[in-house]
Amino acid sequence: MKFVSGEQIMDQNLFGGAPRFLTRPKAFAVCVGKDATLSCTIVGSPTPLITWEKEKLKLTSGGRFKTVEDGDVYRLTIYDLTLEDSGQYMCRAKNSVGEAYAAVTLKVALPTELVQRAPVFMVKPTSARVGLGGDVIFHCRVAAHPDANFDWEKDGRYLAETNRIKIVSDSDSSSLRIQSVRNLDSGTYTCRAQNSVGRAQAAAALVVDTQDSRHLGADKNTSLLSHLQKRKEEMKKDISIYHTEDNSSLVSSSTTNMADGLSALSLEHDLRASTLAKLPKGVFTRTCTVTEGKHAKLSCFVTGHPKPHIIWRKDGTNISEGRRHVIYEDQAENFILKILYCKQSDNGLYTCNATNMAGQTYSAVLVIVKGNITKKLPRRTVVPISDTVIFCVELEHPCPDAYWTRNGEKLKEDSRVSIACMLRQYTLTIRDCQADDSGEVAFVTCVKSARKHPPDPPVDAVVQNKTDSSITLQWSPPDSDRPVPIKSYIVDRKKVGAQTWQRCNATETIVSTEMTICNFTEEATYQFRISAINDFGQSPYLEVPGSFYLEPRAEVRKGLMNSTAVSGEEASLSVELSAVCSGFWSLNGRLLRSGGDYLITRSKNIHTLVIRTVSMDLNGAEVKFVETLPQAAFSNTESVQKEVTAILSHKATLSCDVSDSKTEVKWYKDGKLLVSSKTVYSETKGKTRQLVIENVEKNDAGEYICESAFFNKESVQKEVKAILSQKATLSCEVADAKTEVKWYKDGKLLTSSRTIHAESKGKSRQLVIDSVEKKDAGEYICEAGTEKLVFKILFSSDTTLSQKATLSCEVADAKTEVKWYKDGKLLTSSRTIHAESKGKSRQLVIDSVEKKDAGEYICEAGAEKLAFKMQVSVQKEVKTTLSQKATLSCEVADAKTDVKWYKDGKLLTSSRTIHVESKGKSRQLVIDSVEKKDAGEYICEAGTEKMAVFVFPSERIVAPMAVKATLSQKATLSCEVADAKTEVKWYKDGKLLTSSRTIHAESKGKSRQLVIDSVEKKDAGEYICEAGTEKLVFKVQVEVQKEVKATLSQKATLSCEVADAKTEVKWYKDGKLLTSSRTIHVESKGKSRQLVIDSVEKKDAGEYICEAGAEKLAFKVQVAEAPAAFSNKESVQKEVKATLSQKATLSCEVSDSKTEVKWYKDGKLLTSSKTVHMESKGKSRQLVIEKMEKKDAGEYTCEAGTEKLVFKLQVTVITLYVEHHKLTTESANVKWFRDGVEIKEGNKYEIKIDGLSRTLIIKSSEAKDSGAYSCQTADDKLEFKVQVPLKFVAPLKPVTIDLGGTLSLMCELNQASGDVVWQHDGRDIKPGGRFSISTEGAKRFLTVTDMAKEDEGEYSCECKNDKTSAKVSSKAPRLVRLTAKLNNVVAVEGKEAIFKCSVTPADASVKWFRNNVPITAGPKYKIEHGVFLLIAFGFFSFSLSFFVPPSEIPVTFKKKLENLTVEEQVEVKLEVELSKPSADVKWMKNSVVLQPTGNMEIRVDGTKQTLVFKSVTHADRGFYSCETLDDKTEAKLTVESKAVELNQADVEGSWTRNGTKIKTGPNCRITALGKKHALTLSQLKMEDAGTIAFQAEGVRTSGKLIVTEPPAMISNPMMDISVPEKEKVTFECEVSRSNADVKWFKGDMELKPGKNFSIHSLGRKRTLVIQKCAPEDQGTYICRTSDDNTSAKLTVHGNSKLLFVQCRKHSVRCQ
Repeated sequence: MKFVSGEQIMDQNLFGGAPRFLTRPKAFAVCVGKDATLSCTIVGSPTPLITWEKEKLKLTSGGRFKTVEDGDVYRLTIYDLTLEDSGQYMCRAKNSVGEAYAAVTLKVALPTELVQRAPVFMVKPTSARVGLGGDVIFHCRVAAHPDANFDWEKDGRYLAETNRIKIVSDSDSSSLRIQSVRNLDSGTYTCRAQNSVGRAQAAAALVVDTQDSRHLGADKNTSLLSHLQKRKEEMKKDISIYHTEDNSSLVSSSTTNMADGLSALSLEHDLRASTLAKLPKGVFTRTCTVTEGKHAKLSCFVTGHPKPHIIWRKDGTNISEGRRHVIYEDQAENFILKILYCKQSDNGLYTCNATNMAGQTYSAVLVIVKGNITKKLPRRTVVPISDTVIFCVELEHPCPDAYWTRNGEKLKEDSRVSIACMLRQYTLTIRDCQADDSGEVAFVTCVKSARKHPPDPPVDAVVQNKTDSSITLQWSPPDSDRPVPIKSYIVDRKKVGAQTWQRCNATETIVSTEMTICNFTEEATYQFRISAINDFGQSPYLEVPGSFYLEPRAEVRKGLMNSTAVSGEEASLSVELSAVCSGFWSLNGRLLRSGGDYLITRSKNIHTLVIRTVSMDLNGAEVKFVETLPQAAFSNTESVQKEVTAILSHKATLSCDVSDSKTEVKWYKDGKLLVSSKTVYSETKGKTRQLVIENVEKNDAGEYICESAFFNKESVQKEVKAILSQKATLSCEVADAKTEVKWYKDGKLLTSSRTIHAESKGKSRQLVIDSVEKKDAGEYICEAGTEKLVFKILFSSDTTLSQKATLSCEVADAKTEVKWYKDGKLLTSSRTIHAESKGKSRQLVIDSVEKKDAGEYICEAGAEKLAFKMQVSVQKEVKTTLSQKATLSCEVADAKTDVKWYKDGKLLTSSRTIHVESKGKSRQLVIDSVEKKDAGEYICEAGTEKMAVFVFPSERIVAPMAVKATLSQKATLSCEVADAKTEVKWYKDGKLLTSSRTIHAESKGKSRQLVIDSVEKKDAGEYICEAGTEKLVFKVQVEVQKEVKATLSQKATLSCEVADAKTEVKWYKDGKLLTSSRTIHVESKGKSRQLVIDSVEKKDAGEYICEAGAEKLAFKVQVAEAPAAFSNKESVQKEVKATLSQKATLSCEVSDSKTEVKWYKDGKLLTSSKTVHMESKGKSRQLVIEKMEKKDAGEYTCEAGTEKLVFKLQVTVITLYVEHHKLTTESANVKWFRDGVEIKEGNKYEIKIDGLSRTLIIKSSEAKDSGAYSCQTADDKLEFKVQVPLKFVAPLKPVTIDLGGTLSLMCELNQASGDVVWQHDGRDIKPGGRFSISTEGAKRFLTVTDMAKEDEGEYSCECKNDKTSAKVSSKAPRLVRLTAKLNNVVAVEGKEAIFKCSVTPADASVKWFRNNVPITAGPKYKIEHGVFLLIAFGFFSFSLSFFVPPSEIPVTFKKKLENLTVEEQVEVKLEVELSKPSADVKWMKNSVVLQPTGNMEIRVDGTKQTLVFKSVTHADRGFYSCETLDDKTEAKLTVESKAVELNQADVEGSWTRNGTKIKTGPNCRITALGKKHALTLSQLKMEDAGTIAFQAEGVRTSGKLIVTEPPAMISNPMMDISVPEKEKVTFECEVSRSNADVKWFKGDMELKPGKNFSIHSLGRKRTLVIQKCAPEDQGTYICRTSDDNTSAKLTVHGNSKLLFVQCRKHSVRCQ
């Protein structure tokens, strides 16, 4: 059905009540000197009062500001804009019903400062439908810089001005007006806006309605109502029903029809009539009839300018989008309401309500859902007992699956019930009706639903990864009850505060459940939502939790260039980007921060790095600029669950995601590294890292940290090119400043030496090689825990003669073949040269380099080439002996040739230890006494030729001589050689040793080791390590473990080993031969001989000897007392009573959590089964019997070693007798019922008949047997209420609580209902004050706050039939207090801000917070030794910090501050003198800590400290203080404005403020003294702000006076409150000034006025009222101003109730 309009009927409720913004002002940027207009449309009843504000200052019409009201449109115009006009403007609308506001940001800038941007349409042209001969206007507005040019097109062709068509355009808007519209004007009109940056277009359609030409009047506008009223007469022709005053016939006729059974037509007729009766007179409507289960689509076409706002209603109630209601606007600009799967409840009158500033209207349609049932059941049928009743139903279409129900249960045919069906008529017949037949009878038919369904919304939306300029969202498919296909997904985004959602995937189809969104056009905080679609519709949206700040991804416009700098001077590097965004600088892979060495600045899109002092170390350094930081180790730091609540004895999992699946992490608890165990272990699944706690205990609570060792793993420079003899640095960054790393080269651990050392600065770790040598090339590893970073040092060097040489390259595809060329000639494999291919690696190998191999080599892969240059030099090796003379020689061709000698790249000169000799053509370098440092590469250079010589000093092996080894233990013999390549041989007793299972040799660098895995007696002897001609002798002595410690009642074993497996031994104790017995026996396994004592007793202590022939081995056995196996042997409950069919638990506690126990019943060992099982939790051991039976009664024993605990378990059986005393006749038929269900005799129930007496016996009664029982005969009925006795199934447990803490006791009954009484040391506990009593199902709770010493003792909980008790003790809490608090800090953007505080004791746990959000150490924040470093703005609060010990001698002021009055723009010094020099001195202004800035500096000269203002200003006035840890001094600085000075004296002048002349008054003083004129204003108010000007005889000077409000502080904080449930609570605080705005929070959630909350403001008092407190209202409430906050805790406790139960004595008997 499609309708165009209805009668113009104003719905008074449509936009009545509180003010509402139909359109909001738009944000934009504008140049200085232009005018700006902010406009919005507001409705409300009564008419709201409108005010405009700028940054909380009220604006009034006048001067440059003008406010205009045009109906519901309100405008603020600002003329001749200045830079100061930038800021946030707010429009407030208020009436007696409520208040609303809208905020907008206006940016005013110089033309050169405005950011260039392509046009963006702020207002688009709106489609219109007009009558022939009418007028139409299309209007649009854009935001652009520079200004845009506008063009209009019709159907793709350029549109020029004519007599009828007028185009008016200015800098940001354009209008197209068409007069006397003709048929040919129909079409699509497009507005194109273009500037030098880009262009944009927007289109609208014009429909010319020729039928309305005769109805045109004088009104030429295109308002919403114009076409609606014109078509009223046309619409009347199609009216199906017209509402008149005489509609009683419709109602009466429908009533008559109902007497015969409603037909489908009468139903529709009646519904239509009853609905229309409610409409106002003269309103017409159409009817839409839909079959139940089908879809209904309602369409409405409305035009108007501005574009109308649409609300759909059903029977006067607003309709919102949901599972079955879809609201949208189609491509033809029809407003659509789609009702899915129509039901009977969808019957009603639907209205399309439209409004804009020109007016409001609605059109209506009557929706009738036609069901299958044409004849329905009567609402009520009354029949006598024993009579017959017939129910009849008729269907329009037969349904084979129809059925009848009574009281919800499906009826089946039997002797009394008949079910029949004849064509479309269905009947139910019940004969011989009884009282039991009473109830609700229903006929259920089938409703055919649409076969296809639109999908449900997606679920579980999370942020998988986020960078500065992109975000990856992941979600799960809809969790539907039915399988619904998903074709694709839609992802939208919008800026926080904006109204419009934008499609993220407009040009692509998303099939997967993950999407990465980037290419943002502007930096903002965004929100996201996701929807699923298929061929049958779109699901509702799922909003992604949270909001996310994202920046545009910039491109480099002007990049970095190679630079040359002078050592010791400053160097500057700049990069220009295409967009304004953040970026980061790095030097040789190390992230740079602005500070002492570097200055980093950003001006719009230009980033600059200034290196303050260039050093030679930076020669060849690589400087990089990146838009975003290196990928963080963790990918889900925002969405991860950071607070985890775990349940005792349950499993708990802590989880986080890393960016790289190879990343390894470490887990810490309260700062201590965790290692895997049975109860705590870590898991790795892809990018997920988890810590699993199998069985949570109380001591598991605490702070857990997941840490990745390296911070910049991805961005680190992993290949370092080094130059011989130059310095090289390998650098990486760790996540924690305390992390220690190890450096390895080619797998060998590096230690600091003269040439190489490691450095650690904060989180930076560096390996520095002072002078690179050839041997330094290779692979280096930085290891932090289990994580590693690999570096490679590469440099070009000569290839050495006779050595192997390898040229390597890597291809993109493993199948690619390459060719090798030398000096242009193709190489083929030979004896000396061959090519190798490994994966993508291609190598050319020269086995033994010769001089002819020098030259240029080329690796060719297709059209690509890679060139290598090989130089061959001669190398000699010289082996020298330490402390001996060494001579290096070479020979030149000419005796006159001079040579130079180099060692490791450094030129050598003659000294005491080294000199050069020249004899003829021989050239020698002589080292007089060789030392270890002389090892290395020496080069003799003659002109361009070089010869290399390697010197290897050797020394004697140094190692320990005597080694003692223990039998069956590992033994290692070690020595060190001078050269890592030296090979050694090992001998034992003169025989060469080779590796075997028990012995092997190891070689690590210069270390050589012989390892014996398990020492035996035969391993004793002499071992020799031989290196060439040198030997080292070791003597190994094997010792046997002689002392054995044994524990009472435990097993003890003495062991020795014989040489021959057949050897027999004898054992002696204290000289007496031992023989096998019950308690002691001998075992023999191979060569092993053992004496085993099964259960050690005290008498077993002494000396034991194992004798084998003439050899003896002595053992000394010491017997220690065994610890008690059970820790609660005395307090354990040894007699346990359990109820039949209930759960029973026997519990005890062992001393050691590793102790294993066995359970016995009547002497028989128990094993786990379905009915009984054992549990072990920490030190607790339990035997659990799931369902008690009579056979389970008996004696149970828990055995731990030799100790036993005996339990007696008794089974209590509760049998209920429900007795009906006497019947009138013995043969009467009696039936028993429970809750209306008949009871049959069986295992559970027994029915006894004794004459006229009837008895029902309930065996093994349980809590679930409680209920209403009745005994019925044919003529009488007797009812009983049965209640099973209360028992405790979970008793109270003893507990120890910190003094001042909260005590919580819990016990559990066998059923939810039941009263209990709590007692403390025999006295009843009443709720109130610190005591709270609550109930949760069968559980009963007692809570005591602020635990005191008098609260110790025995607590008990008693019900009618049972009682449980436990002891409560207390302990003193650990007292942590602040010794120095935080102070406010003012810092310059980009500089550091330092916060200090002190606590005691020193090891107190400390957490820092920023705006109530925890702070963790990282690149931005540093926490060390009680100092917090910050490069940001923000208000900081804290919980605790580190302890800073106070000085022993107090630091006081010898010279204190004095009040000072000065004039502006002079230098001012505030000076103090201390009793002794101290670094802990703070300067503050108005209690805010000062940091040095450009105009202010702090000078320290011994005990003198001076605060200096280079040029003091009026803003510097105030109270200044200087503080040490022990003293404080304060003074007032008064700054007087300089008077206006003229060049002549005695000239009259005048002062004005905002153009108004200022007159002398109580708070205003005007003085003139000679040439000086002064204006003094005192007791300033906000309205005193403005432009102050002085004028005299044609000269004028002016300045701006800015008045700022004092900070809004809390002068009277809130107090904690504890109230009973459902009581009213009022939180009240007081602020420092009456106009201060406050916000109320509960935790992190802001509170707004509502049903349960009301917020009040009276003077300086601020009040929050909670009407009826509920348990969920408990928590911390915060009142926050812009500068301060106060909080208080609300505790809600339950009300106690006393229940009185009256029992009839004869009704129930309990045994």
